[in-house]
Amino acid sequence: MSRKSKKKPSSKQQTPTPKKPPSKAMRLLKELIVLIAVIAGMVYMTQSRNYGWLFRSIVLGNLKMIRAYPHLTYDEKMESKLGVGYKLVQYVKTHTPEDAVILAPYDKDLARVGLNYYLYPRFIIPQRSARKSPMYLKATHLIIFKGKGYDYLQHPPSDRAEYDLIAVAPGDLAVEE
Repeated sequence: MSRKSKKKPSSKQQTPTPKKPPSKAMRLLKELIVLIAVIAGMVYMTQSRNYGWLFRSIVLGNLKMIRAYPHLTYDEKMESKLGVGYKLVQYVKTHTPEDAVILAPYDKDLARVGLNYYLYPRFIIPQRSARKSPMYLKATHLIIFKGKGYDYLQHPPSDRAEYDLIAVAPGDLAVEE
């Protein structure tokens, strides 16, 4: 009978040594490089014609708002910044199901609120392409903003609100412009 020879671990093989953490000086150097890059970026933004407005309006504007009203909640800050459109969007979000198809009239103030962002996953049909959209006849809700939007209804109500959310049944929407 032959015996299988077992290999003995050679004394030359060594167990891997754990990596040493970076030294304190190396970590400080990395942080210094990041700090210099951030400062250089801010200086470039303030001096550049293209990005100066960004720094003045967004960065400084938001900083003023935070310092002036430290006690406001997120929703109160957004409403003061975006206007009544933000409050309407929050109302629509809480009063519609996630699979809703919403017809929204175009308004500059409502557009800058970011309907698609805040109302996702609901499907938003903008006024510009509403009647051309294949989803137009599948609309489940209609947003009334600043009195705009009633012209999409076949039979608009006699008492019209300035801001509203109307549940729409199939056939309630006007087909022609």
